[in-house]
Amino acid sequence: MQQRNRQIDGLRGITILFIVVFHMIYSYSENFLDIYPSILMINRWGVVGYTLFLIISGYFLVTDKAEGFSLVKKRIKRLWPTYFLSITVDFILTRFISLPNRTITITDYILNIPFLNGFIGKPYLDAGHWYLTILIGAIILFSLINKAPINRRPIYILITLLVNCVLFLISSLTQELYWIRYLLAIDGGAYLPLICAGAGIYYINSDKNRCLGLIVYGMSLVASVILLKVQYVPVVLLASVVFWIVLKGKCSFMESRILLFLGDISYSLYVTHALFGFLLISYLQVCFGEYSIVFSIFAVLMCLVYATLVHFYFELPVSRALSKKCR
Repeated sequence: MQQRNRQIDGLRGITILFIVVFHMIYSYSENFLDIYPSILMINRWGVVGYTLFLIISGYFLVTDKAEGFSLVKKRIKRLWPTYFLSITVDFILTRFISLPNRTITITDYILNIPFLNGFIGKPYLDAGHWYLTILIGAIILFSLINKAPINRRPIYILITLLVNCVLFLISSLTQELYWIRYLLAIDGGAYLPLICAGAGIYYINSDKNRCLGLIVYGMSLVASVILLKVQYVPVVLLASVVFWIVLKGKCSFMESRILLFLGDISYSLYVTHALFGFLLISYLQVCFGEYSIVFSIFAVLMCLVYATLVHFYFELPVSRALSKKCR
């Protein structure tokens, strides 16, 4: 069995920290205060963070096994319980604390439970959960691709990228074919190139299909220009270089205890932090009369505490219980 690369876990840790800080400071200020802080280029932290996460996800969606629907089942089984806990707690909290210009209904909650809302254009209970729609669409897509012979899988990824770009261009030219937008959501939409960039890196790093891997990665950059605009390409390249260095084990500080801990709780932290943190900042703002960046820093710390409790007392026990049930 191949040894786990703990530096990737450390990279996940620093990436989720970027995203949480971005949301608590920049996103809250932008959405509820109409302020756009630029300290330490914090307005770019979220983009870099999500790009890294999607590239890492794409890398691990590729497999040499003939995994079909079992891939979907395995990933959903891991993702859903903690997600369900998070949106349920958030929905309860919104009954007592409100956000400016934001109403969350029971219909929103029900549609969010089965991950359905993102695929049919309905509101997210937690706006940060858009990433899950992209990830689940990619999981479904790769569960189909992984059923093909190993040497043909990169070709199917290329075909999917091409079809995705064509559909996107068609949908941008006419509003009448609105159903195309829902079709794009199923396979990852505009963010599919980032997933495929990770898949390309997988093939480049392997002994098989290295040339096709380079083509997949190159096509992912081209598709990024079409779907995400040309200014996104430097971010993809930067994230790819960072991931490649970590993949090769050349970034030892990623194995620090703090980053590994954050990497271990990264999923719990991701699904729980955004709306919980926003509600906490809003409550403090009401109590003290005006916003202070101290509230955002405090929210980051409380999100870490909340996610740690969820990880150790819910996510891990549920994961172990489901694993035993499936044996």
